[in-house]
Formats: sequence, C-alpha cells, structure tokens
Amino acid sequence: NSTTEEAFILQKMMRGLGSSHIDHRIHNQDFTGDPSLQSWLQSDIDFDEIDHVDRIFCIGSLVRRELPLLGVRLRQAVLNGGQAFSMHARYINETFDFSQQLICHPQHWTAVLAGCVKAIVMEKKLPLDDTQKALLADVVASEDMVECMRALLQGDSTLLVIGLSCLQHPEATELRAWLLWLQQLLTAKRLVISQGANTLGMVHAGALPYAKEGLNMQPDTGYNCSEMWQNKLKSYLIFGFEPEFDTALPAQALAALQQASLVACFNSFVTDTMKSYADFILPIAPFVSNAGSYVNMHGDWQSFTMASIPLDEVKPGWKVLRVLTHLLDLEEVAFDNAAVITAHL
Repeated sequence: NSTTEEAFILQKMMRGLGSSHIDHRIHNQDFTGDPSLQSWLQSDIDFDEIDHVDRIFCIGSLVRRELPLLGVRLRQAVLNGGQAFSMHARYINETFDFSQQLICHPQHWTAVLAGCVKAIVMEKKLPLDDTQKALLADVVASEDMVECMRALLQGDSTLLVIGLSCLQHPEATELRAWLLWLQQLLTAKRLVISQGANTLGMVHAGALPYAKEGLNMQPDTGYNCSEMWQNKLKSYLIFGFEPEFDTALPAQALAALQQASLVACFNSFVTDTMKSYADFILPIAPFVSNAGSYVNMHGDWQSFTMASIPLDEVKPGWKVLRVLTHLLDLEEVAFDNAAVITAHL
C-alpha cells in the first residue's frame, strides 16, 4: 500500500547501492513464469461496464471481502438478468446468487480450469495445434464443468473475476496460463482483484527484482521475496509492512530477520515483535499524512495530497527516503516533492 513515488525512490536507492533484491509481492508463493506478464494484473473492463455483463465467472474470489464495491456492481448485473458462476474451495455466499458453483480443493484448481478449457473446446469443436492437443490429452472435463462452460458461452458478454486466492496460489503461474486461455475462448473481459491498494503502482515504479520503472522488464538479476527469506541475507530493509503478519511465509521471514546483521524498518507504528528483530525503526507518516499516487486495477493514476499534518517530526516515507539517498550521495533520485516524482514516472 506504499505510494508509487515511495516505491520508485526505494528501488532506485537499492539499485544505486548495487542490490536488485527488491520485491513488493510479499503475499505470493509462485514466482515462476514470464515477468512481462505482470501487466496481466491490469483489468480490461471499466467499472461502469460491469452492471451490463450477462455472464460472470468468479475464480478464487471472495468478492464481499476482497472488493465490496465490485460486489455491488456484480449484484446489479445479476439483477439486470445476468448469471453468475464461481470456482472456489468452498460454498460462496455473496450479495448476489450464483447459478452454479464449482467447489474443489485448491490443489485441484489447475485441473478444474484445464477441464473448463477442454469443455469449451469440445463444445465449440475447435481445432487445436499439436501443443494444445498435448496439453489437453489427459484433461478430464466433468459434467459440472461442461454445464458451467455451456452456460457461459450462451452469454453476449462475459466477465472473469480473478481473486486473491489465485494470485497467492502455489501454482499461480499455471493458473494464469489456463485463465488467459479461458478468457480467449470465452471472448471475455478480465478483472483481477488487486492484492493491495497499489499493486500496479509497484510494478510501474520498478519494485521488482527484474524490472526498471514502467512495464519494461529486464533480465532477472535479484532475489524475489521468497528467495530473500530462504537465502537469509545479511541485511533487510522492510518498508511499510510487518513480515510476521503480511507475508506468505511468516515463520521463514522471521527466521531470516532474526539472523540478519542489520534490519531497518520503515513504518507508521511499532510492535514488540518488530522490536525483536529491527535494529532501526524509522517512523513514516500514514497515508492520510502523505502525498503521492496509486495506480488502480484499470491502470488509472490517482494522485492525492496530505489530508492531515504528520505528528511531531514524522515525515512521509518518500521524504525519509530522499534524505537517505542524499546521505548516500545518490543524487540522481533527489526530488524536491512527490509531484515531481509522479511527473517523472
């Protein structure tokens, strides 16, 4: 949830110090796949279009918890005569009714999505190349999958809602591949629920081990988040989150931090656990006392100014980072205000 400007200065500072071990994907477990596909996180449907879709397929999503405003739009679409379907590990109770729910253990999600793809291929009698035939050779399309896909194909406009459980899945890359194929076969729009307020902003700012700012991906030269914990580095810089609560592998993260020679935390608050592993805790202002921008799931930049004055001597995160870059003689990232950074990006 850090601002795009904070992420930009932070990754510039780290690369200026000679490290590409930078990552914002603290919830993820699967880091394989083509890095250029980070752009798939950007949804390709506007919110005001959602009311008018007539087929909805929610995959690994708990809309009411993950994005309540989306739930309002989906409810309206169903009230307008649309039909909703889901795939999840349990029965989903939303503010709108599902016509059918595919319920299966998360370890079977890849097989279920593959079955959905095969069901459409069989229903439409589509020609396949040799690679596609090999992928679908052993895939089983159950009656439920066929029924669900047949109903989706009957719609004039279809929306795939991809939830956090898909993004944080141990086989997220394979799920993504099947989802993209499914979207193509259904001629559907895609809405990917963001893992935070500014996931796309992090990508644009270059807060990744293989990226510079923007979506211009570079060769993989740094550790991803999981590898940082696994390799137990000598020092860690934690910006705006608590590893013991906010990561996919909290026990592994804590073990890595406890053995490190230096841990610096930038945060708006402090806990006893944080004190146990942090050598330095630098206070930064919460978002209401900060200025900057977020990039929403549609790729829209949303800039804002401070709503309140920071308490005492607390400074916004980008200002703290700017001072550090000055002390480290990294003048190429010496910006005077957040608006200048936004304009640069």
